[in-house]
Amino acid sequence: MKRVNIIILSILVCFYSTKSMATEVVIDGICYSLTGLGDEHYAAVVKLNGKTGGYSGNIDIPKEVYWSNKKYVVNRIQNKAFQACQNLESVSIGSEVTSIGDYAFEACANLSSVKIGEKVKTIGIRAFNRCASLSSISIPNSVTVIRQQAFENCTNLASISIGSGLKKFGEHSTESGFTNVFMYCTNIESIEVDKNNAYFDSRNNCNAILQKGGETLLLGCKNTVIPYGVKTIYENAFFKQSELSEIVLPYGVETIEKWAFYGCTGMTRLTLPYSITHIDNEAFSACKNLLSVEFYCRNIGTWFKGFKSIEEIKIGYNVETISSSAFQGCTSISSVVLPRTLRELGDKAFYDCYNLQSVKFDNCCPTFGVNCFDIYYLKNIYYPVYNQSHFRDYFQPDKNKNIVVHPQLVMESEWSTLAFMDFMNSFYIPNEVKAFAVCGISGTEITLKRVYNTVEIHFLNKPAGGLIVYCPNPGKTYEKELFTRPQKKSWEDLLNNMLTGVFSDTTITATDGEYANFVMRQDNGLIKFCRVEEETISANEAYLQIPIDSFSANIPDVLSVVFVDEDVTSVNTVEKNTIDDERWFSLSGTSTKQPTRRGLYIHKGKKTIVK
Repeated sequence: MKRVNIIILSILVCFYSTKSMATEVVIDGICYSLTGLGDEHYAAVVKLNGKTGGYSGNIDIPKEVYWSNKKYVVNRIQNKAFQACQNLESVSIGSEVTSIGDYAFEACANLSSVKIGEKVKTIGIRAFNRCASLSSISIPNSVTVIRQQAFENCTNLASISIGSGLKKFGEHSTESGFTNVFMYCTNIESIEVDKNNAYFDSRNNCNAILQKGGETLLLGCKNTVIPYGVKTIYENAFFKQSELSEIVLPYGVETIEKWAFYGCTGMTRLTLPYSITHIDNEAFSACKNLLSVEFYCRNIGTWFKGFKSIEEIKIGYNVETISSSAFQGCTSISSVVLPRTLRELGDKAFYDCYNLQSVKFDNCCPTFGVNCFDIYYLKNIYYPVYNQSHFRDYFQPDKNKNIVVHPQLVMESEWSTLAFMDFMNSFYIPNEVKAFAVCGISGTEITLKRVYNTVEIHFLNKPAGGLIVYCPNPGKTYEKELFTRPQKKSWEDLLNNMLTGVFSDTTITATDGEYANFVMRQDNGLIKFCRVEEETISANEAYLQIPIDSFSANIPDVLSVVFVDEDVTSVNTVEKNTIDDERWFSLSGTSTKQPTRRGLYIHKGKKTIVK
């Protein structure tokens, strides 16, 4: 038995030794390593005479060669076979080659044309790395794997075509990840994936590689149009695409991963949609010419910290939080407008921005972290008038003499309510704006009294009160020092002002203890106050609070308004003795032949005041 085992082992050793024996020969200028046993004979392309850089000119690798009356199928290109062949210009890979080895054509600086055979399945690590003259590559349907860095640093590669069989890029499968094998290919213009590929696609002619039917963009170029449905821009997707000048991120993109746009030096403008939830801090690293960024996402992170090139940032509505150090060190920003939706400014959000001189808080009142701004460099602060103490406490203009504060009054619609607090000494009302206090109630009508120019707030009988405001130019910002003490005036008619202001979103109900609550409504330019079961009043607005015992009967659902001695906007004014007998309508909808009291009515389709 022992003798039999020895014989079998000897036969196996002989078999494998014979099969592994290789002969190197040069046929038609190409060096092959020949192997074979029995009827199987194969040839692998290897270095010419064992030397690096030996090939030049145009190489046509055949599907088979003959040596010593035997046919050898050329089935692979060995590792480093053509490495550093500086004078190699073109290669046509034979139809029987199944694999291209690692480093096979690395650093062939003048290789401008490659035709890959229809049986190649694998392209090895760095196989075409640093082939700087290669302008296009077509991956046939047979290729299933392209290993990491295979086409890295092909700086003139403009066109990429991917066949139907590709399953893996780099080290990872499509199920677990993706490695960009085209990194540092800075001039890509066109990317196309065969429509029959089961793993990747380039839907809608987007000039990109995406997961098949998925939500991740894996590789893009300067002409990429990101299709709707994409949620993730994968790491390195646009790595060093220096000719990418602008990219539109559609609504739906949520995540931008590490180095996704690294070194895109041609990019000057960027808009981030509302859907963004996460951006890696290095996603836009080395985008050194980025000048302008618009933000519409809810939260802004430290994605552009230290970007000295950024000159303009637009922080759109929807932004609620600017995180700590978000724009720290962005030294080219000179001004910023913060939207009404902003709730929180993190520590050092705009610190070390030594050219930032103007900050406007557009009807917002965020909480402040530590050193949100480098106060030493600020010059002008614009903020809502009704939050004066909040901003003055933070910026301390009396102490920081370099800062000039500009309280602002902004009305968003023709008719609105405006809250004020008892800490205000006085409140300036611009001439073109008309403000009213509720000074009385009778039945289902409330009486509004005009407040002229400067109101001494301490005459109004609410610690947190409000006014009804008419503005002929909605959205206009009124800027003036609003808190100088005026000459005293008599405001007896305003002592019973029934409007209550709120300074945070507040939910009111139909009744509150001894009071009934009403909110203002607009209908075709007219106003009225309606009782609601439950409603949230926005910050800095006001609602009407009336003692329940003011009503002799049931609490009405609607209160109409009557203006006292006031020509409201373009409303007609008539004397009682000129009233004709056509129908008149009060704001509560009651009709009459002739009004019996002063007030605002609808007559012949126009608002008319009866005096």
